[in-house]
Amino acid sequence: MEPINYPEWNAQIAHADGQGVFFDTPGCLLTYRHEPTFYDGPAAPIENAWVRDFRTKGLIDATAAVFVLDYDEERLEEPMAHNPKPFVDRADALAYVDSYDDLAESDIVGIDGFGAEQAHRYREYPIPED
Repeated sequence: MEPINYPEWNAQIAHADGQGVFFDTPGCLLTYRHEPTFYDGPAAPIENAWVRDFRTKGLIDATAAVFVLDYDEERLEEPMAHNPKPFVDRADALAYVDSYDDLAESDIVGIDGFGAEQAHRYREYPIPED
């Protein structure tokens, strides 16, 4: 898959050493962020990350965004089967959650709320556990 083919979903990370990594989806970015060296990423710390706002499709700072942990692969057609839904505005995330009976406010997390468990649920790669 090529990130350029998914302009409403693609995401990117910048490492402190100047290296950048591009992704098809926010699910791929967040999984990589959990364990960059597993994906042959540089050892340099991640300096920043950007994802597409689920509502506006604009590029937003992933470190300031909130993510809806929506694991339903049938709900929407999206690249890589399913992804966490990033929002710049928590009110938009709440509106998304409120529109589905199987989601709750507890399904909204910041970027640091995404760990090994979530990485395994979004991408079936042998990612080391926390």
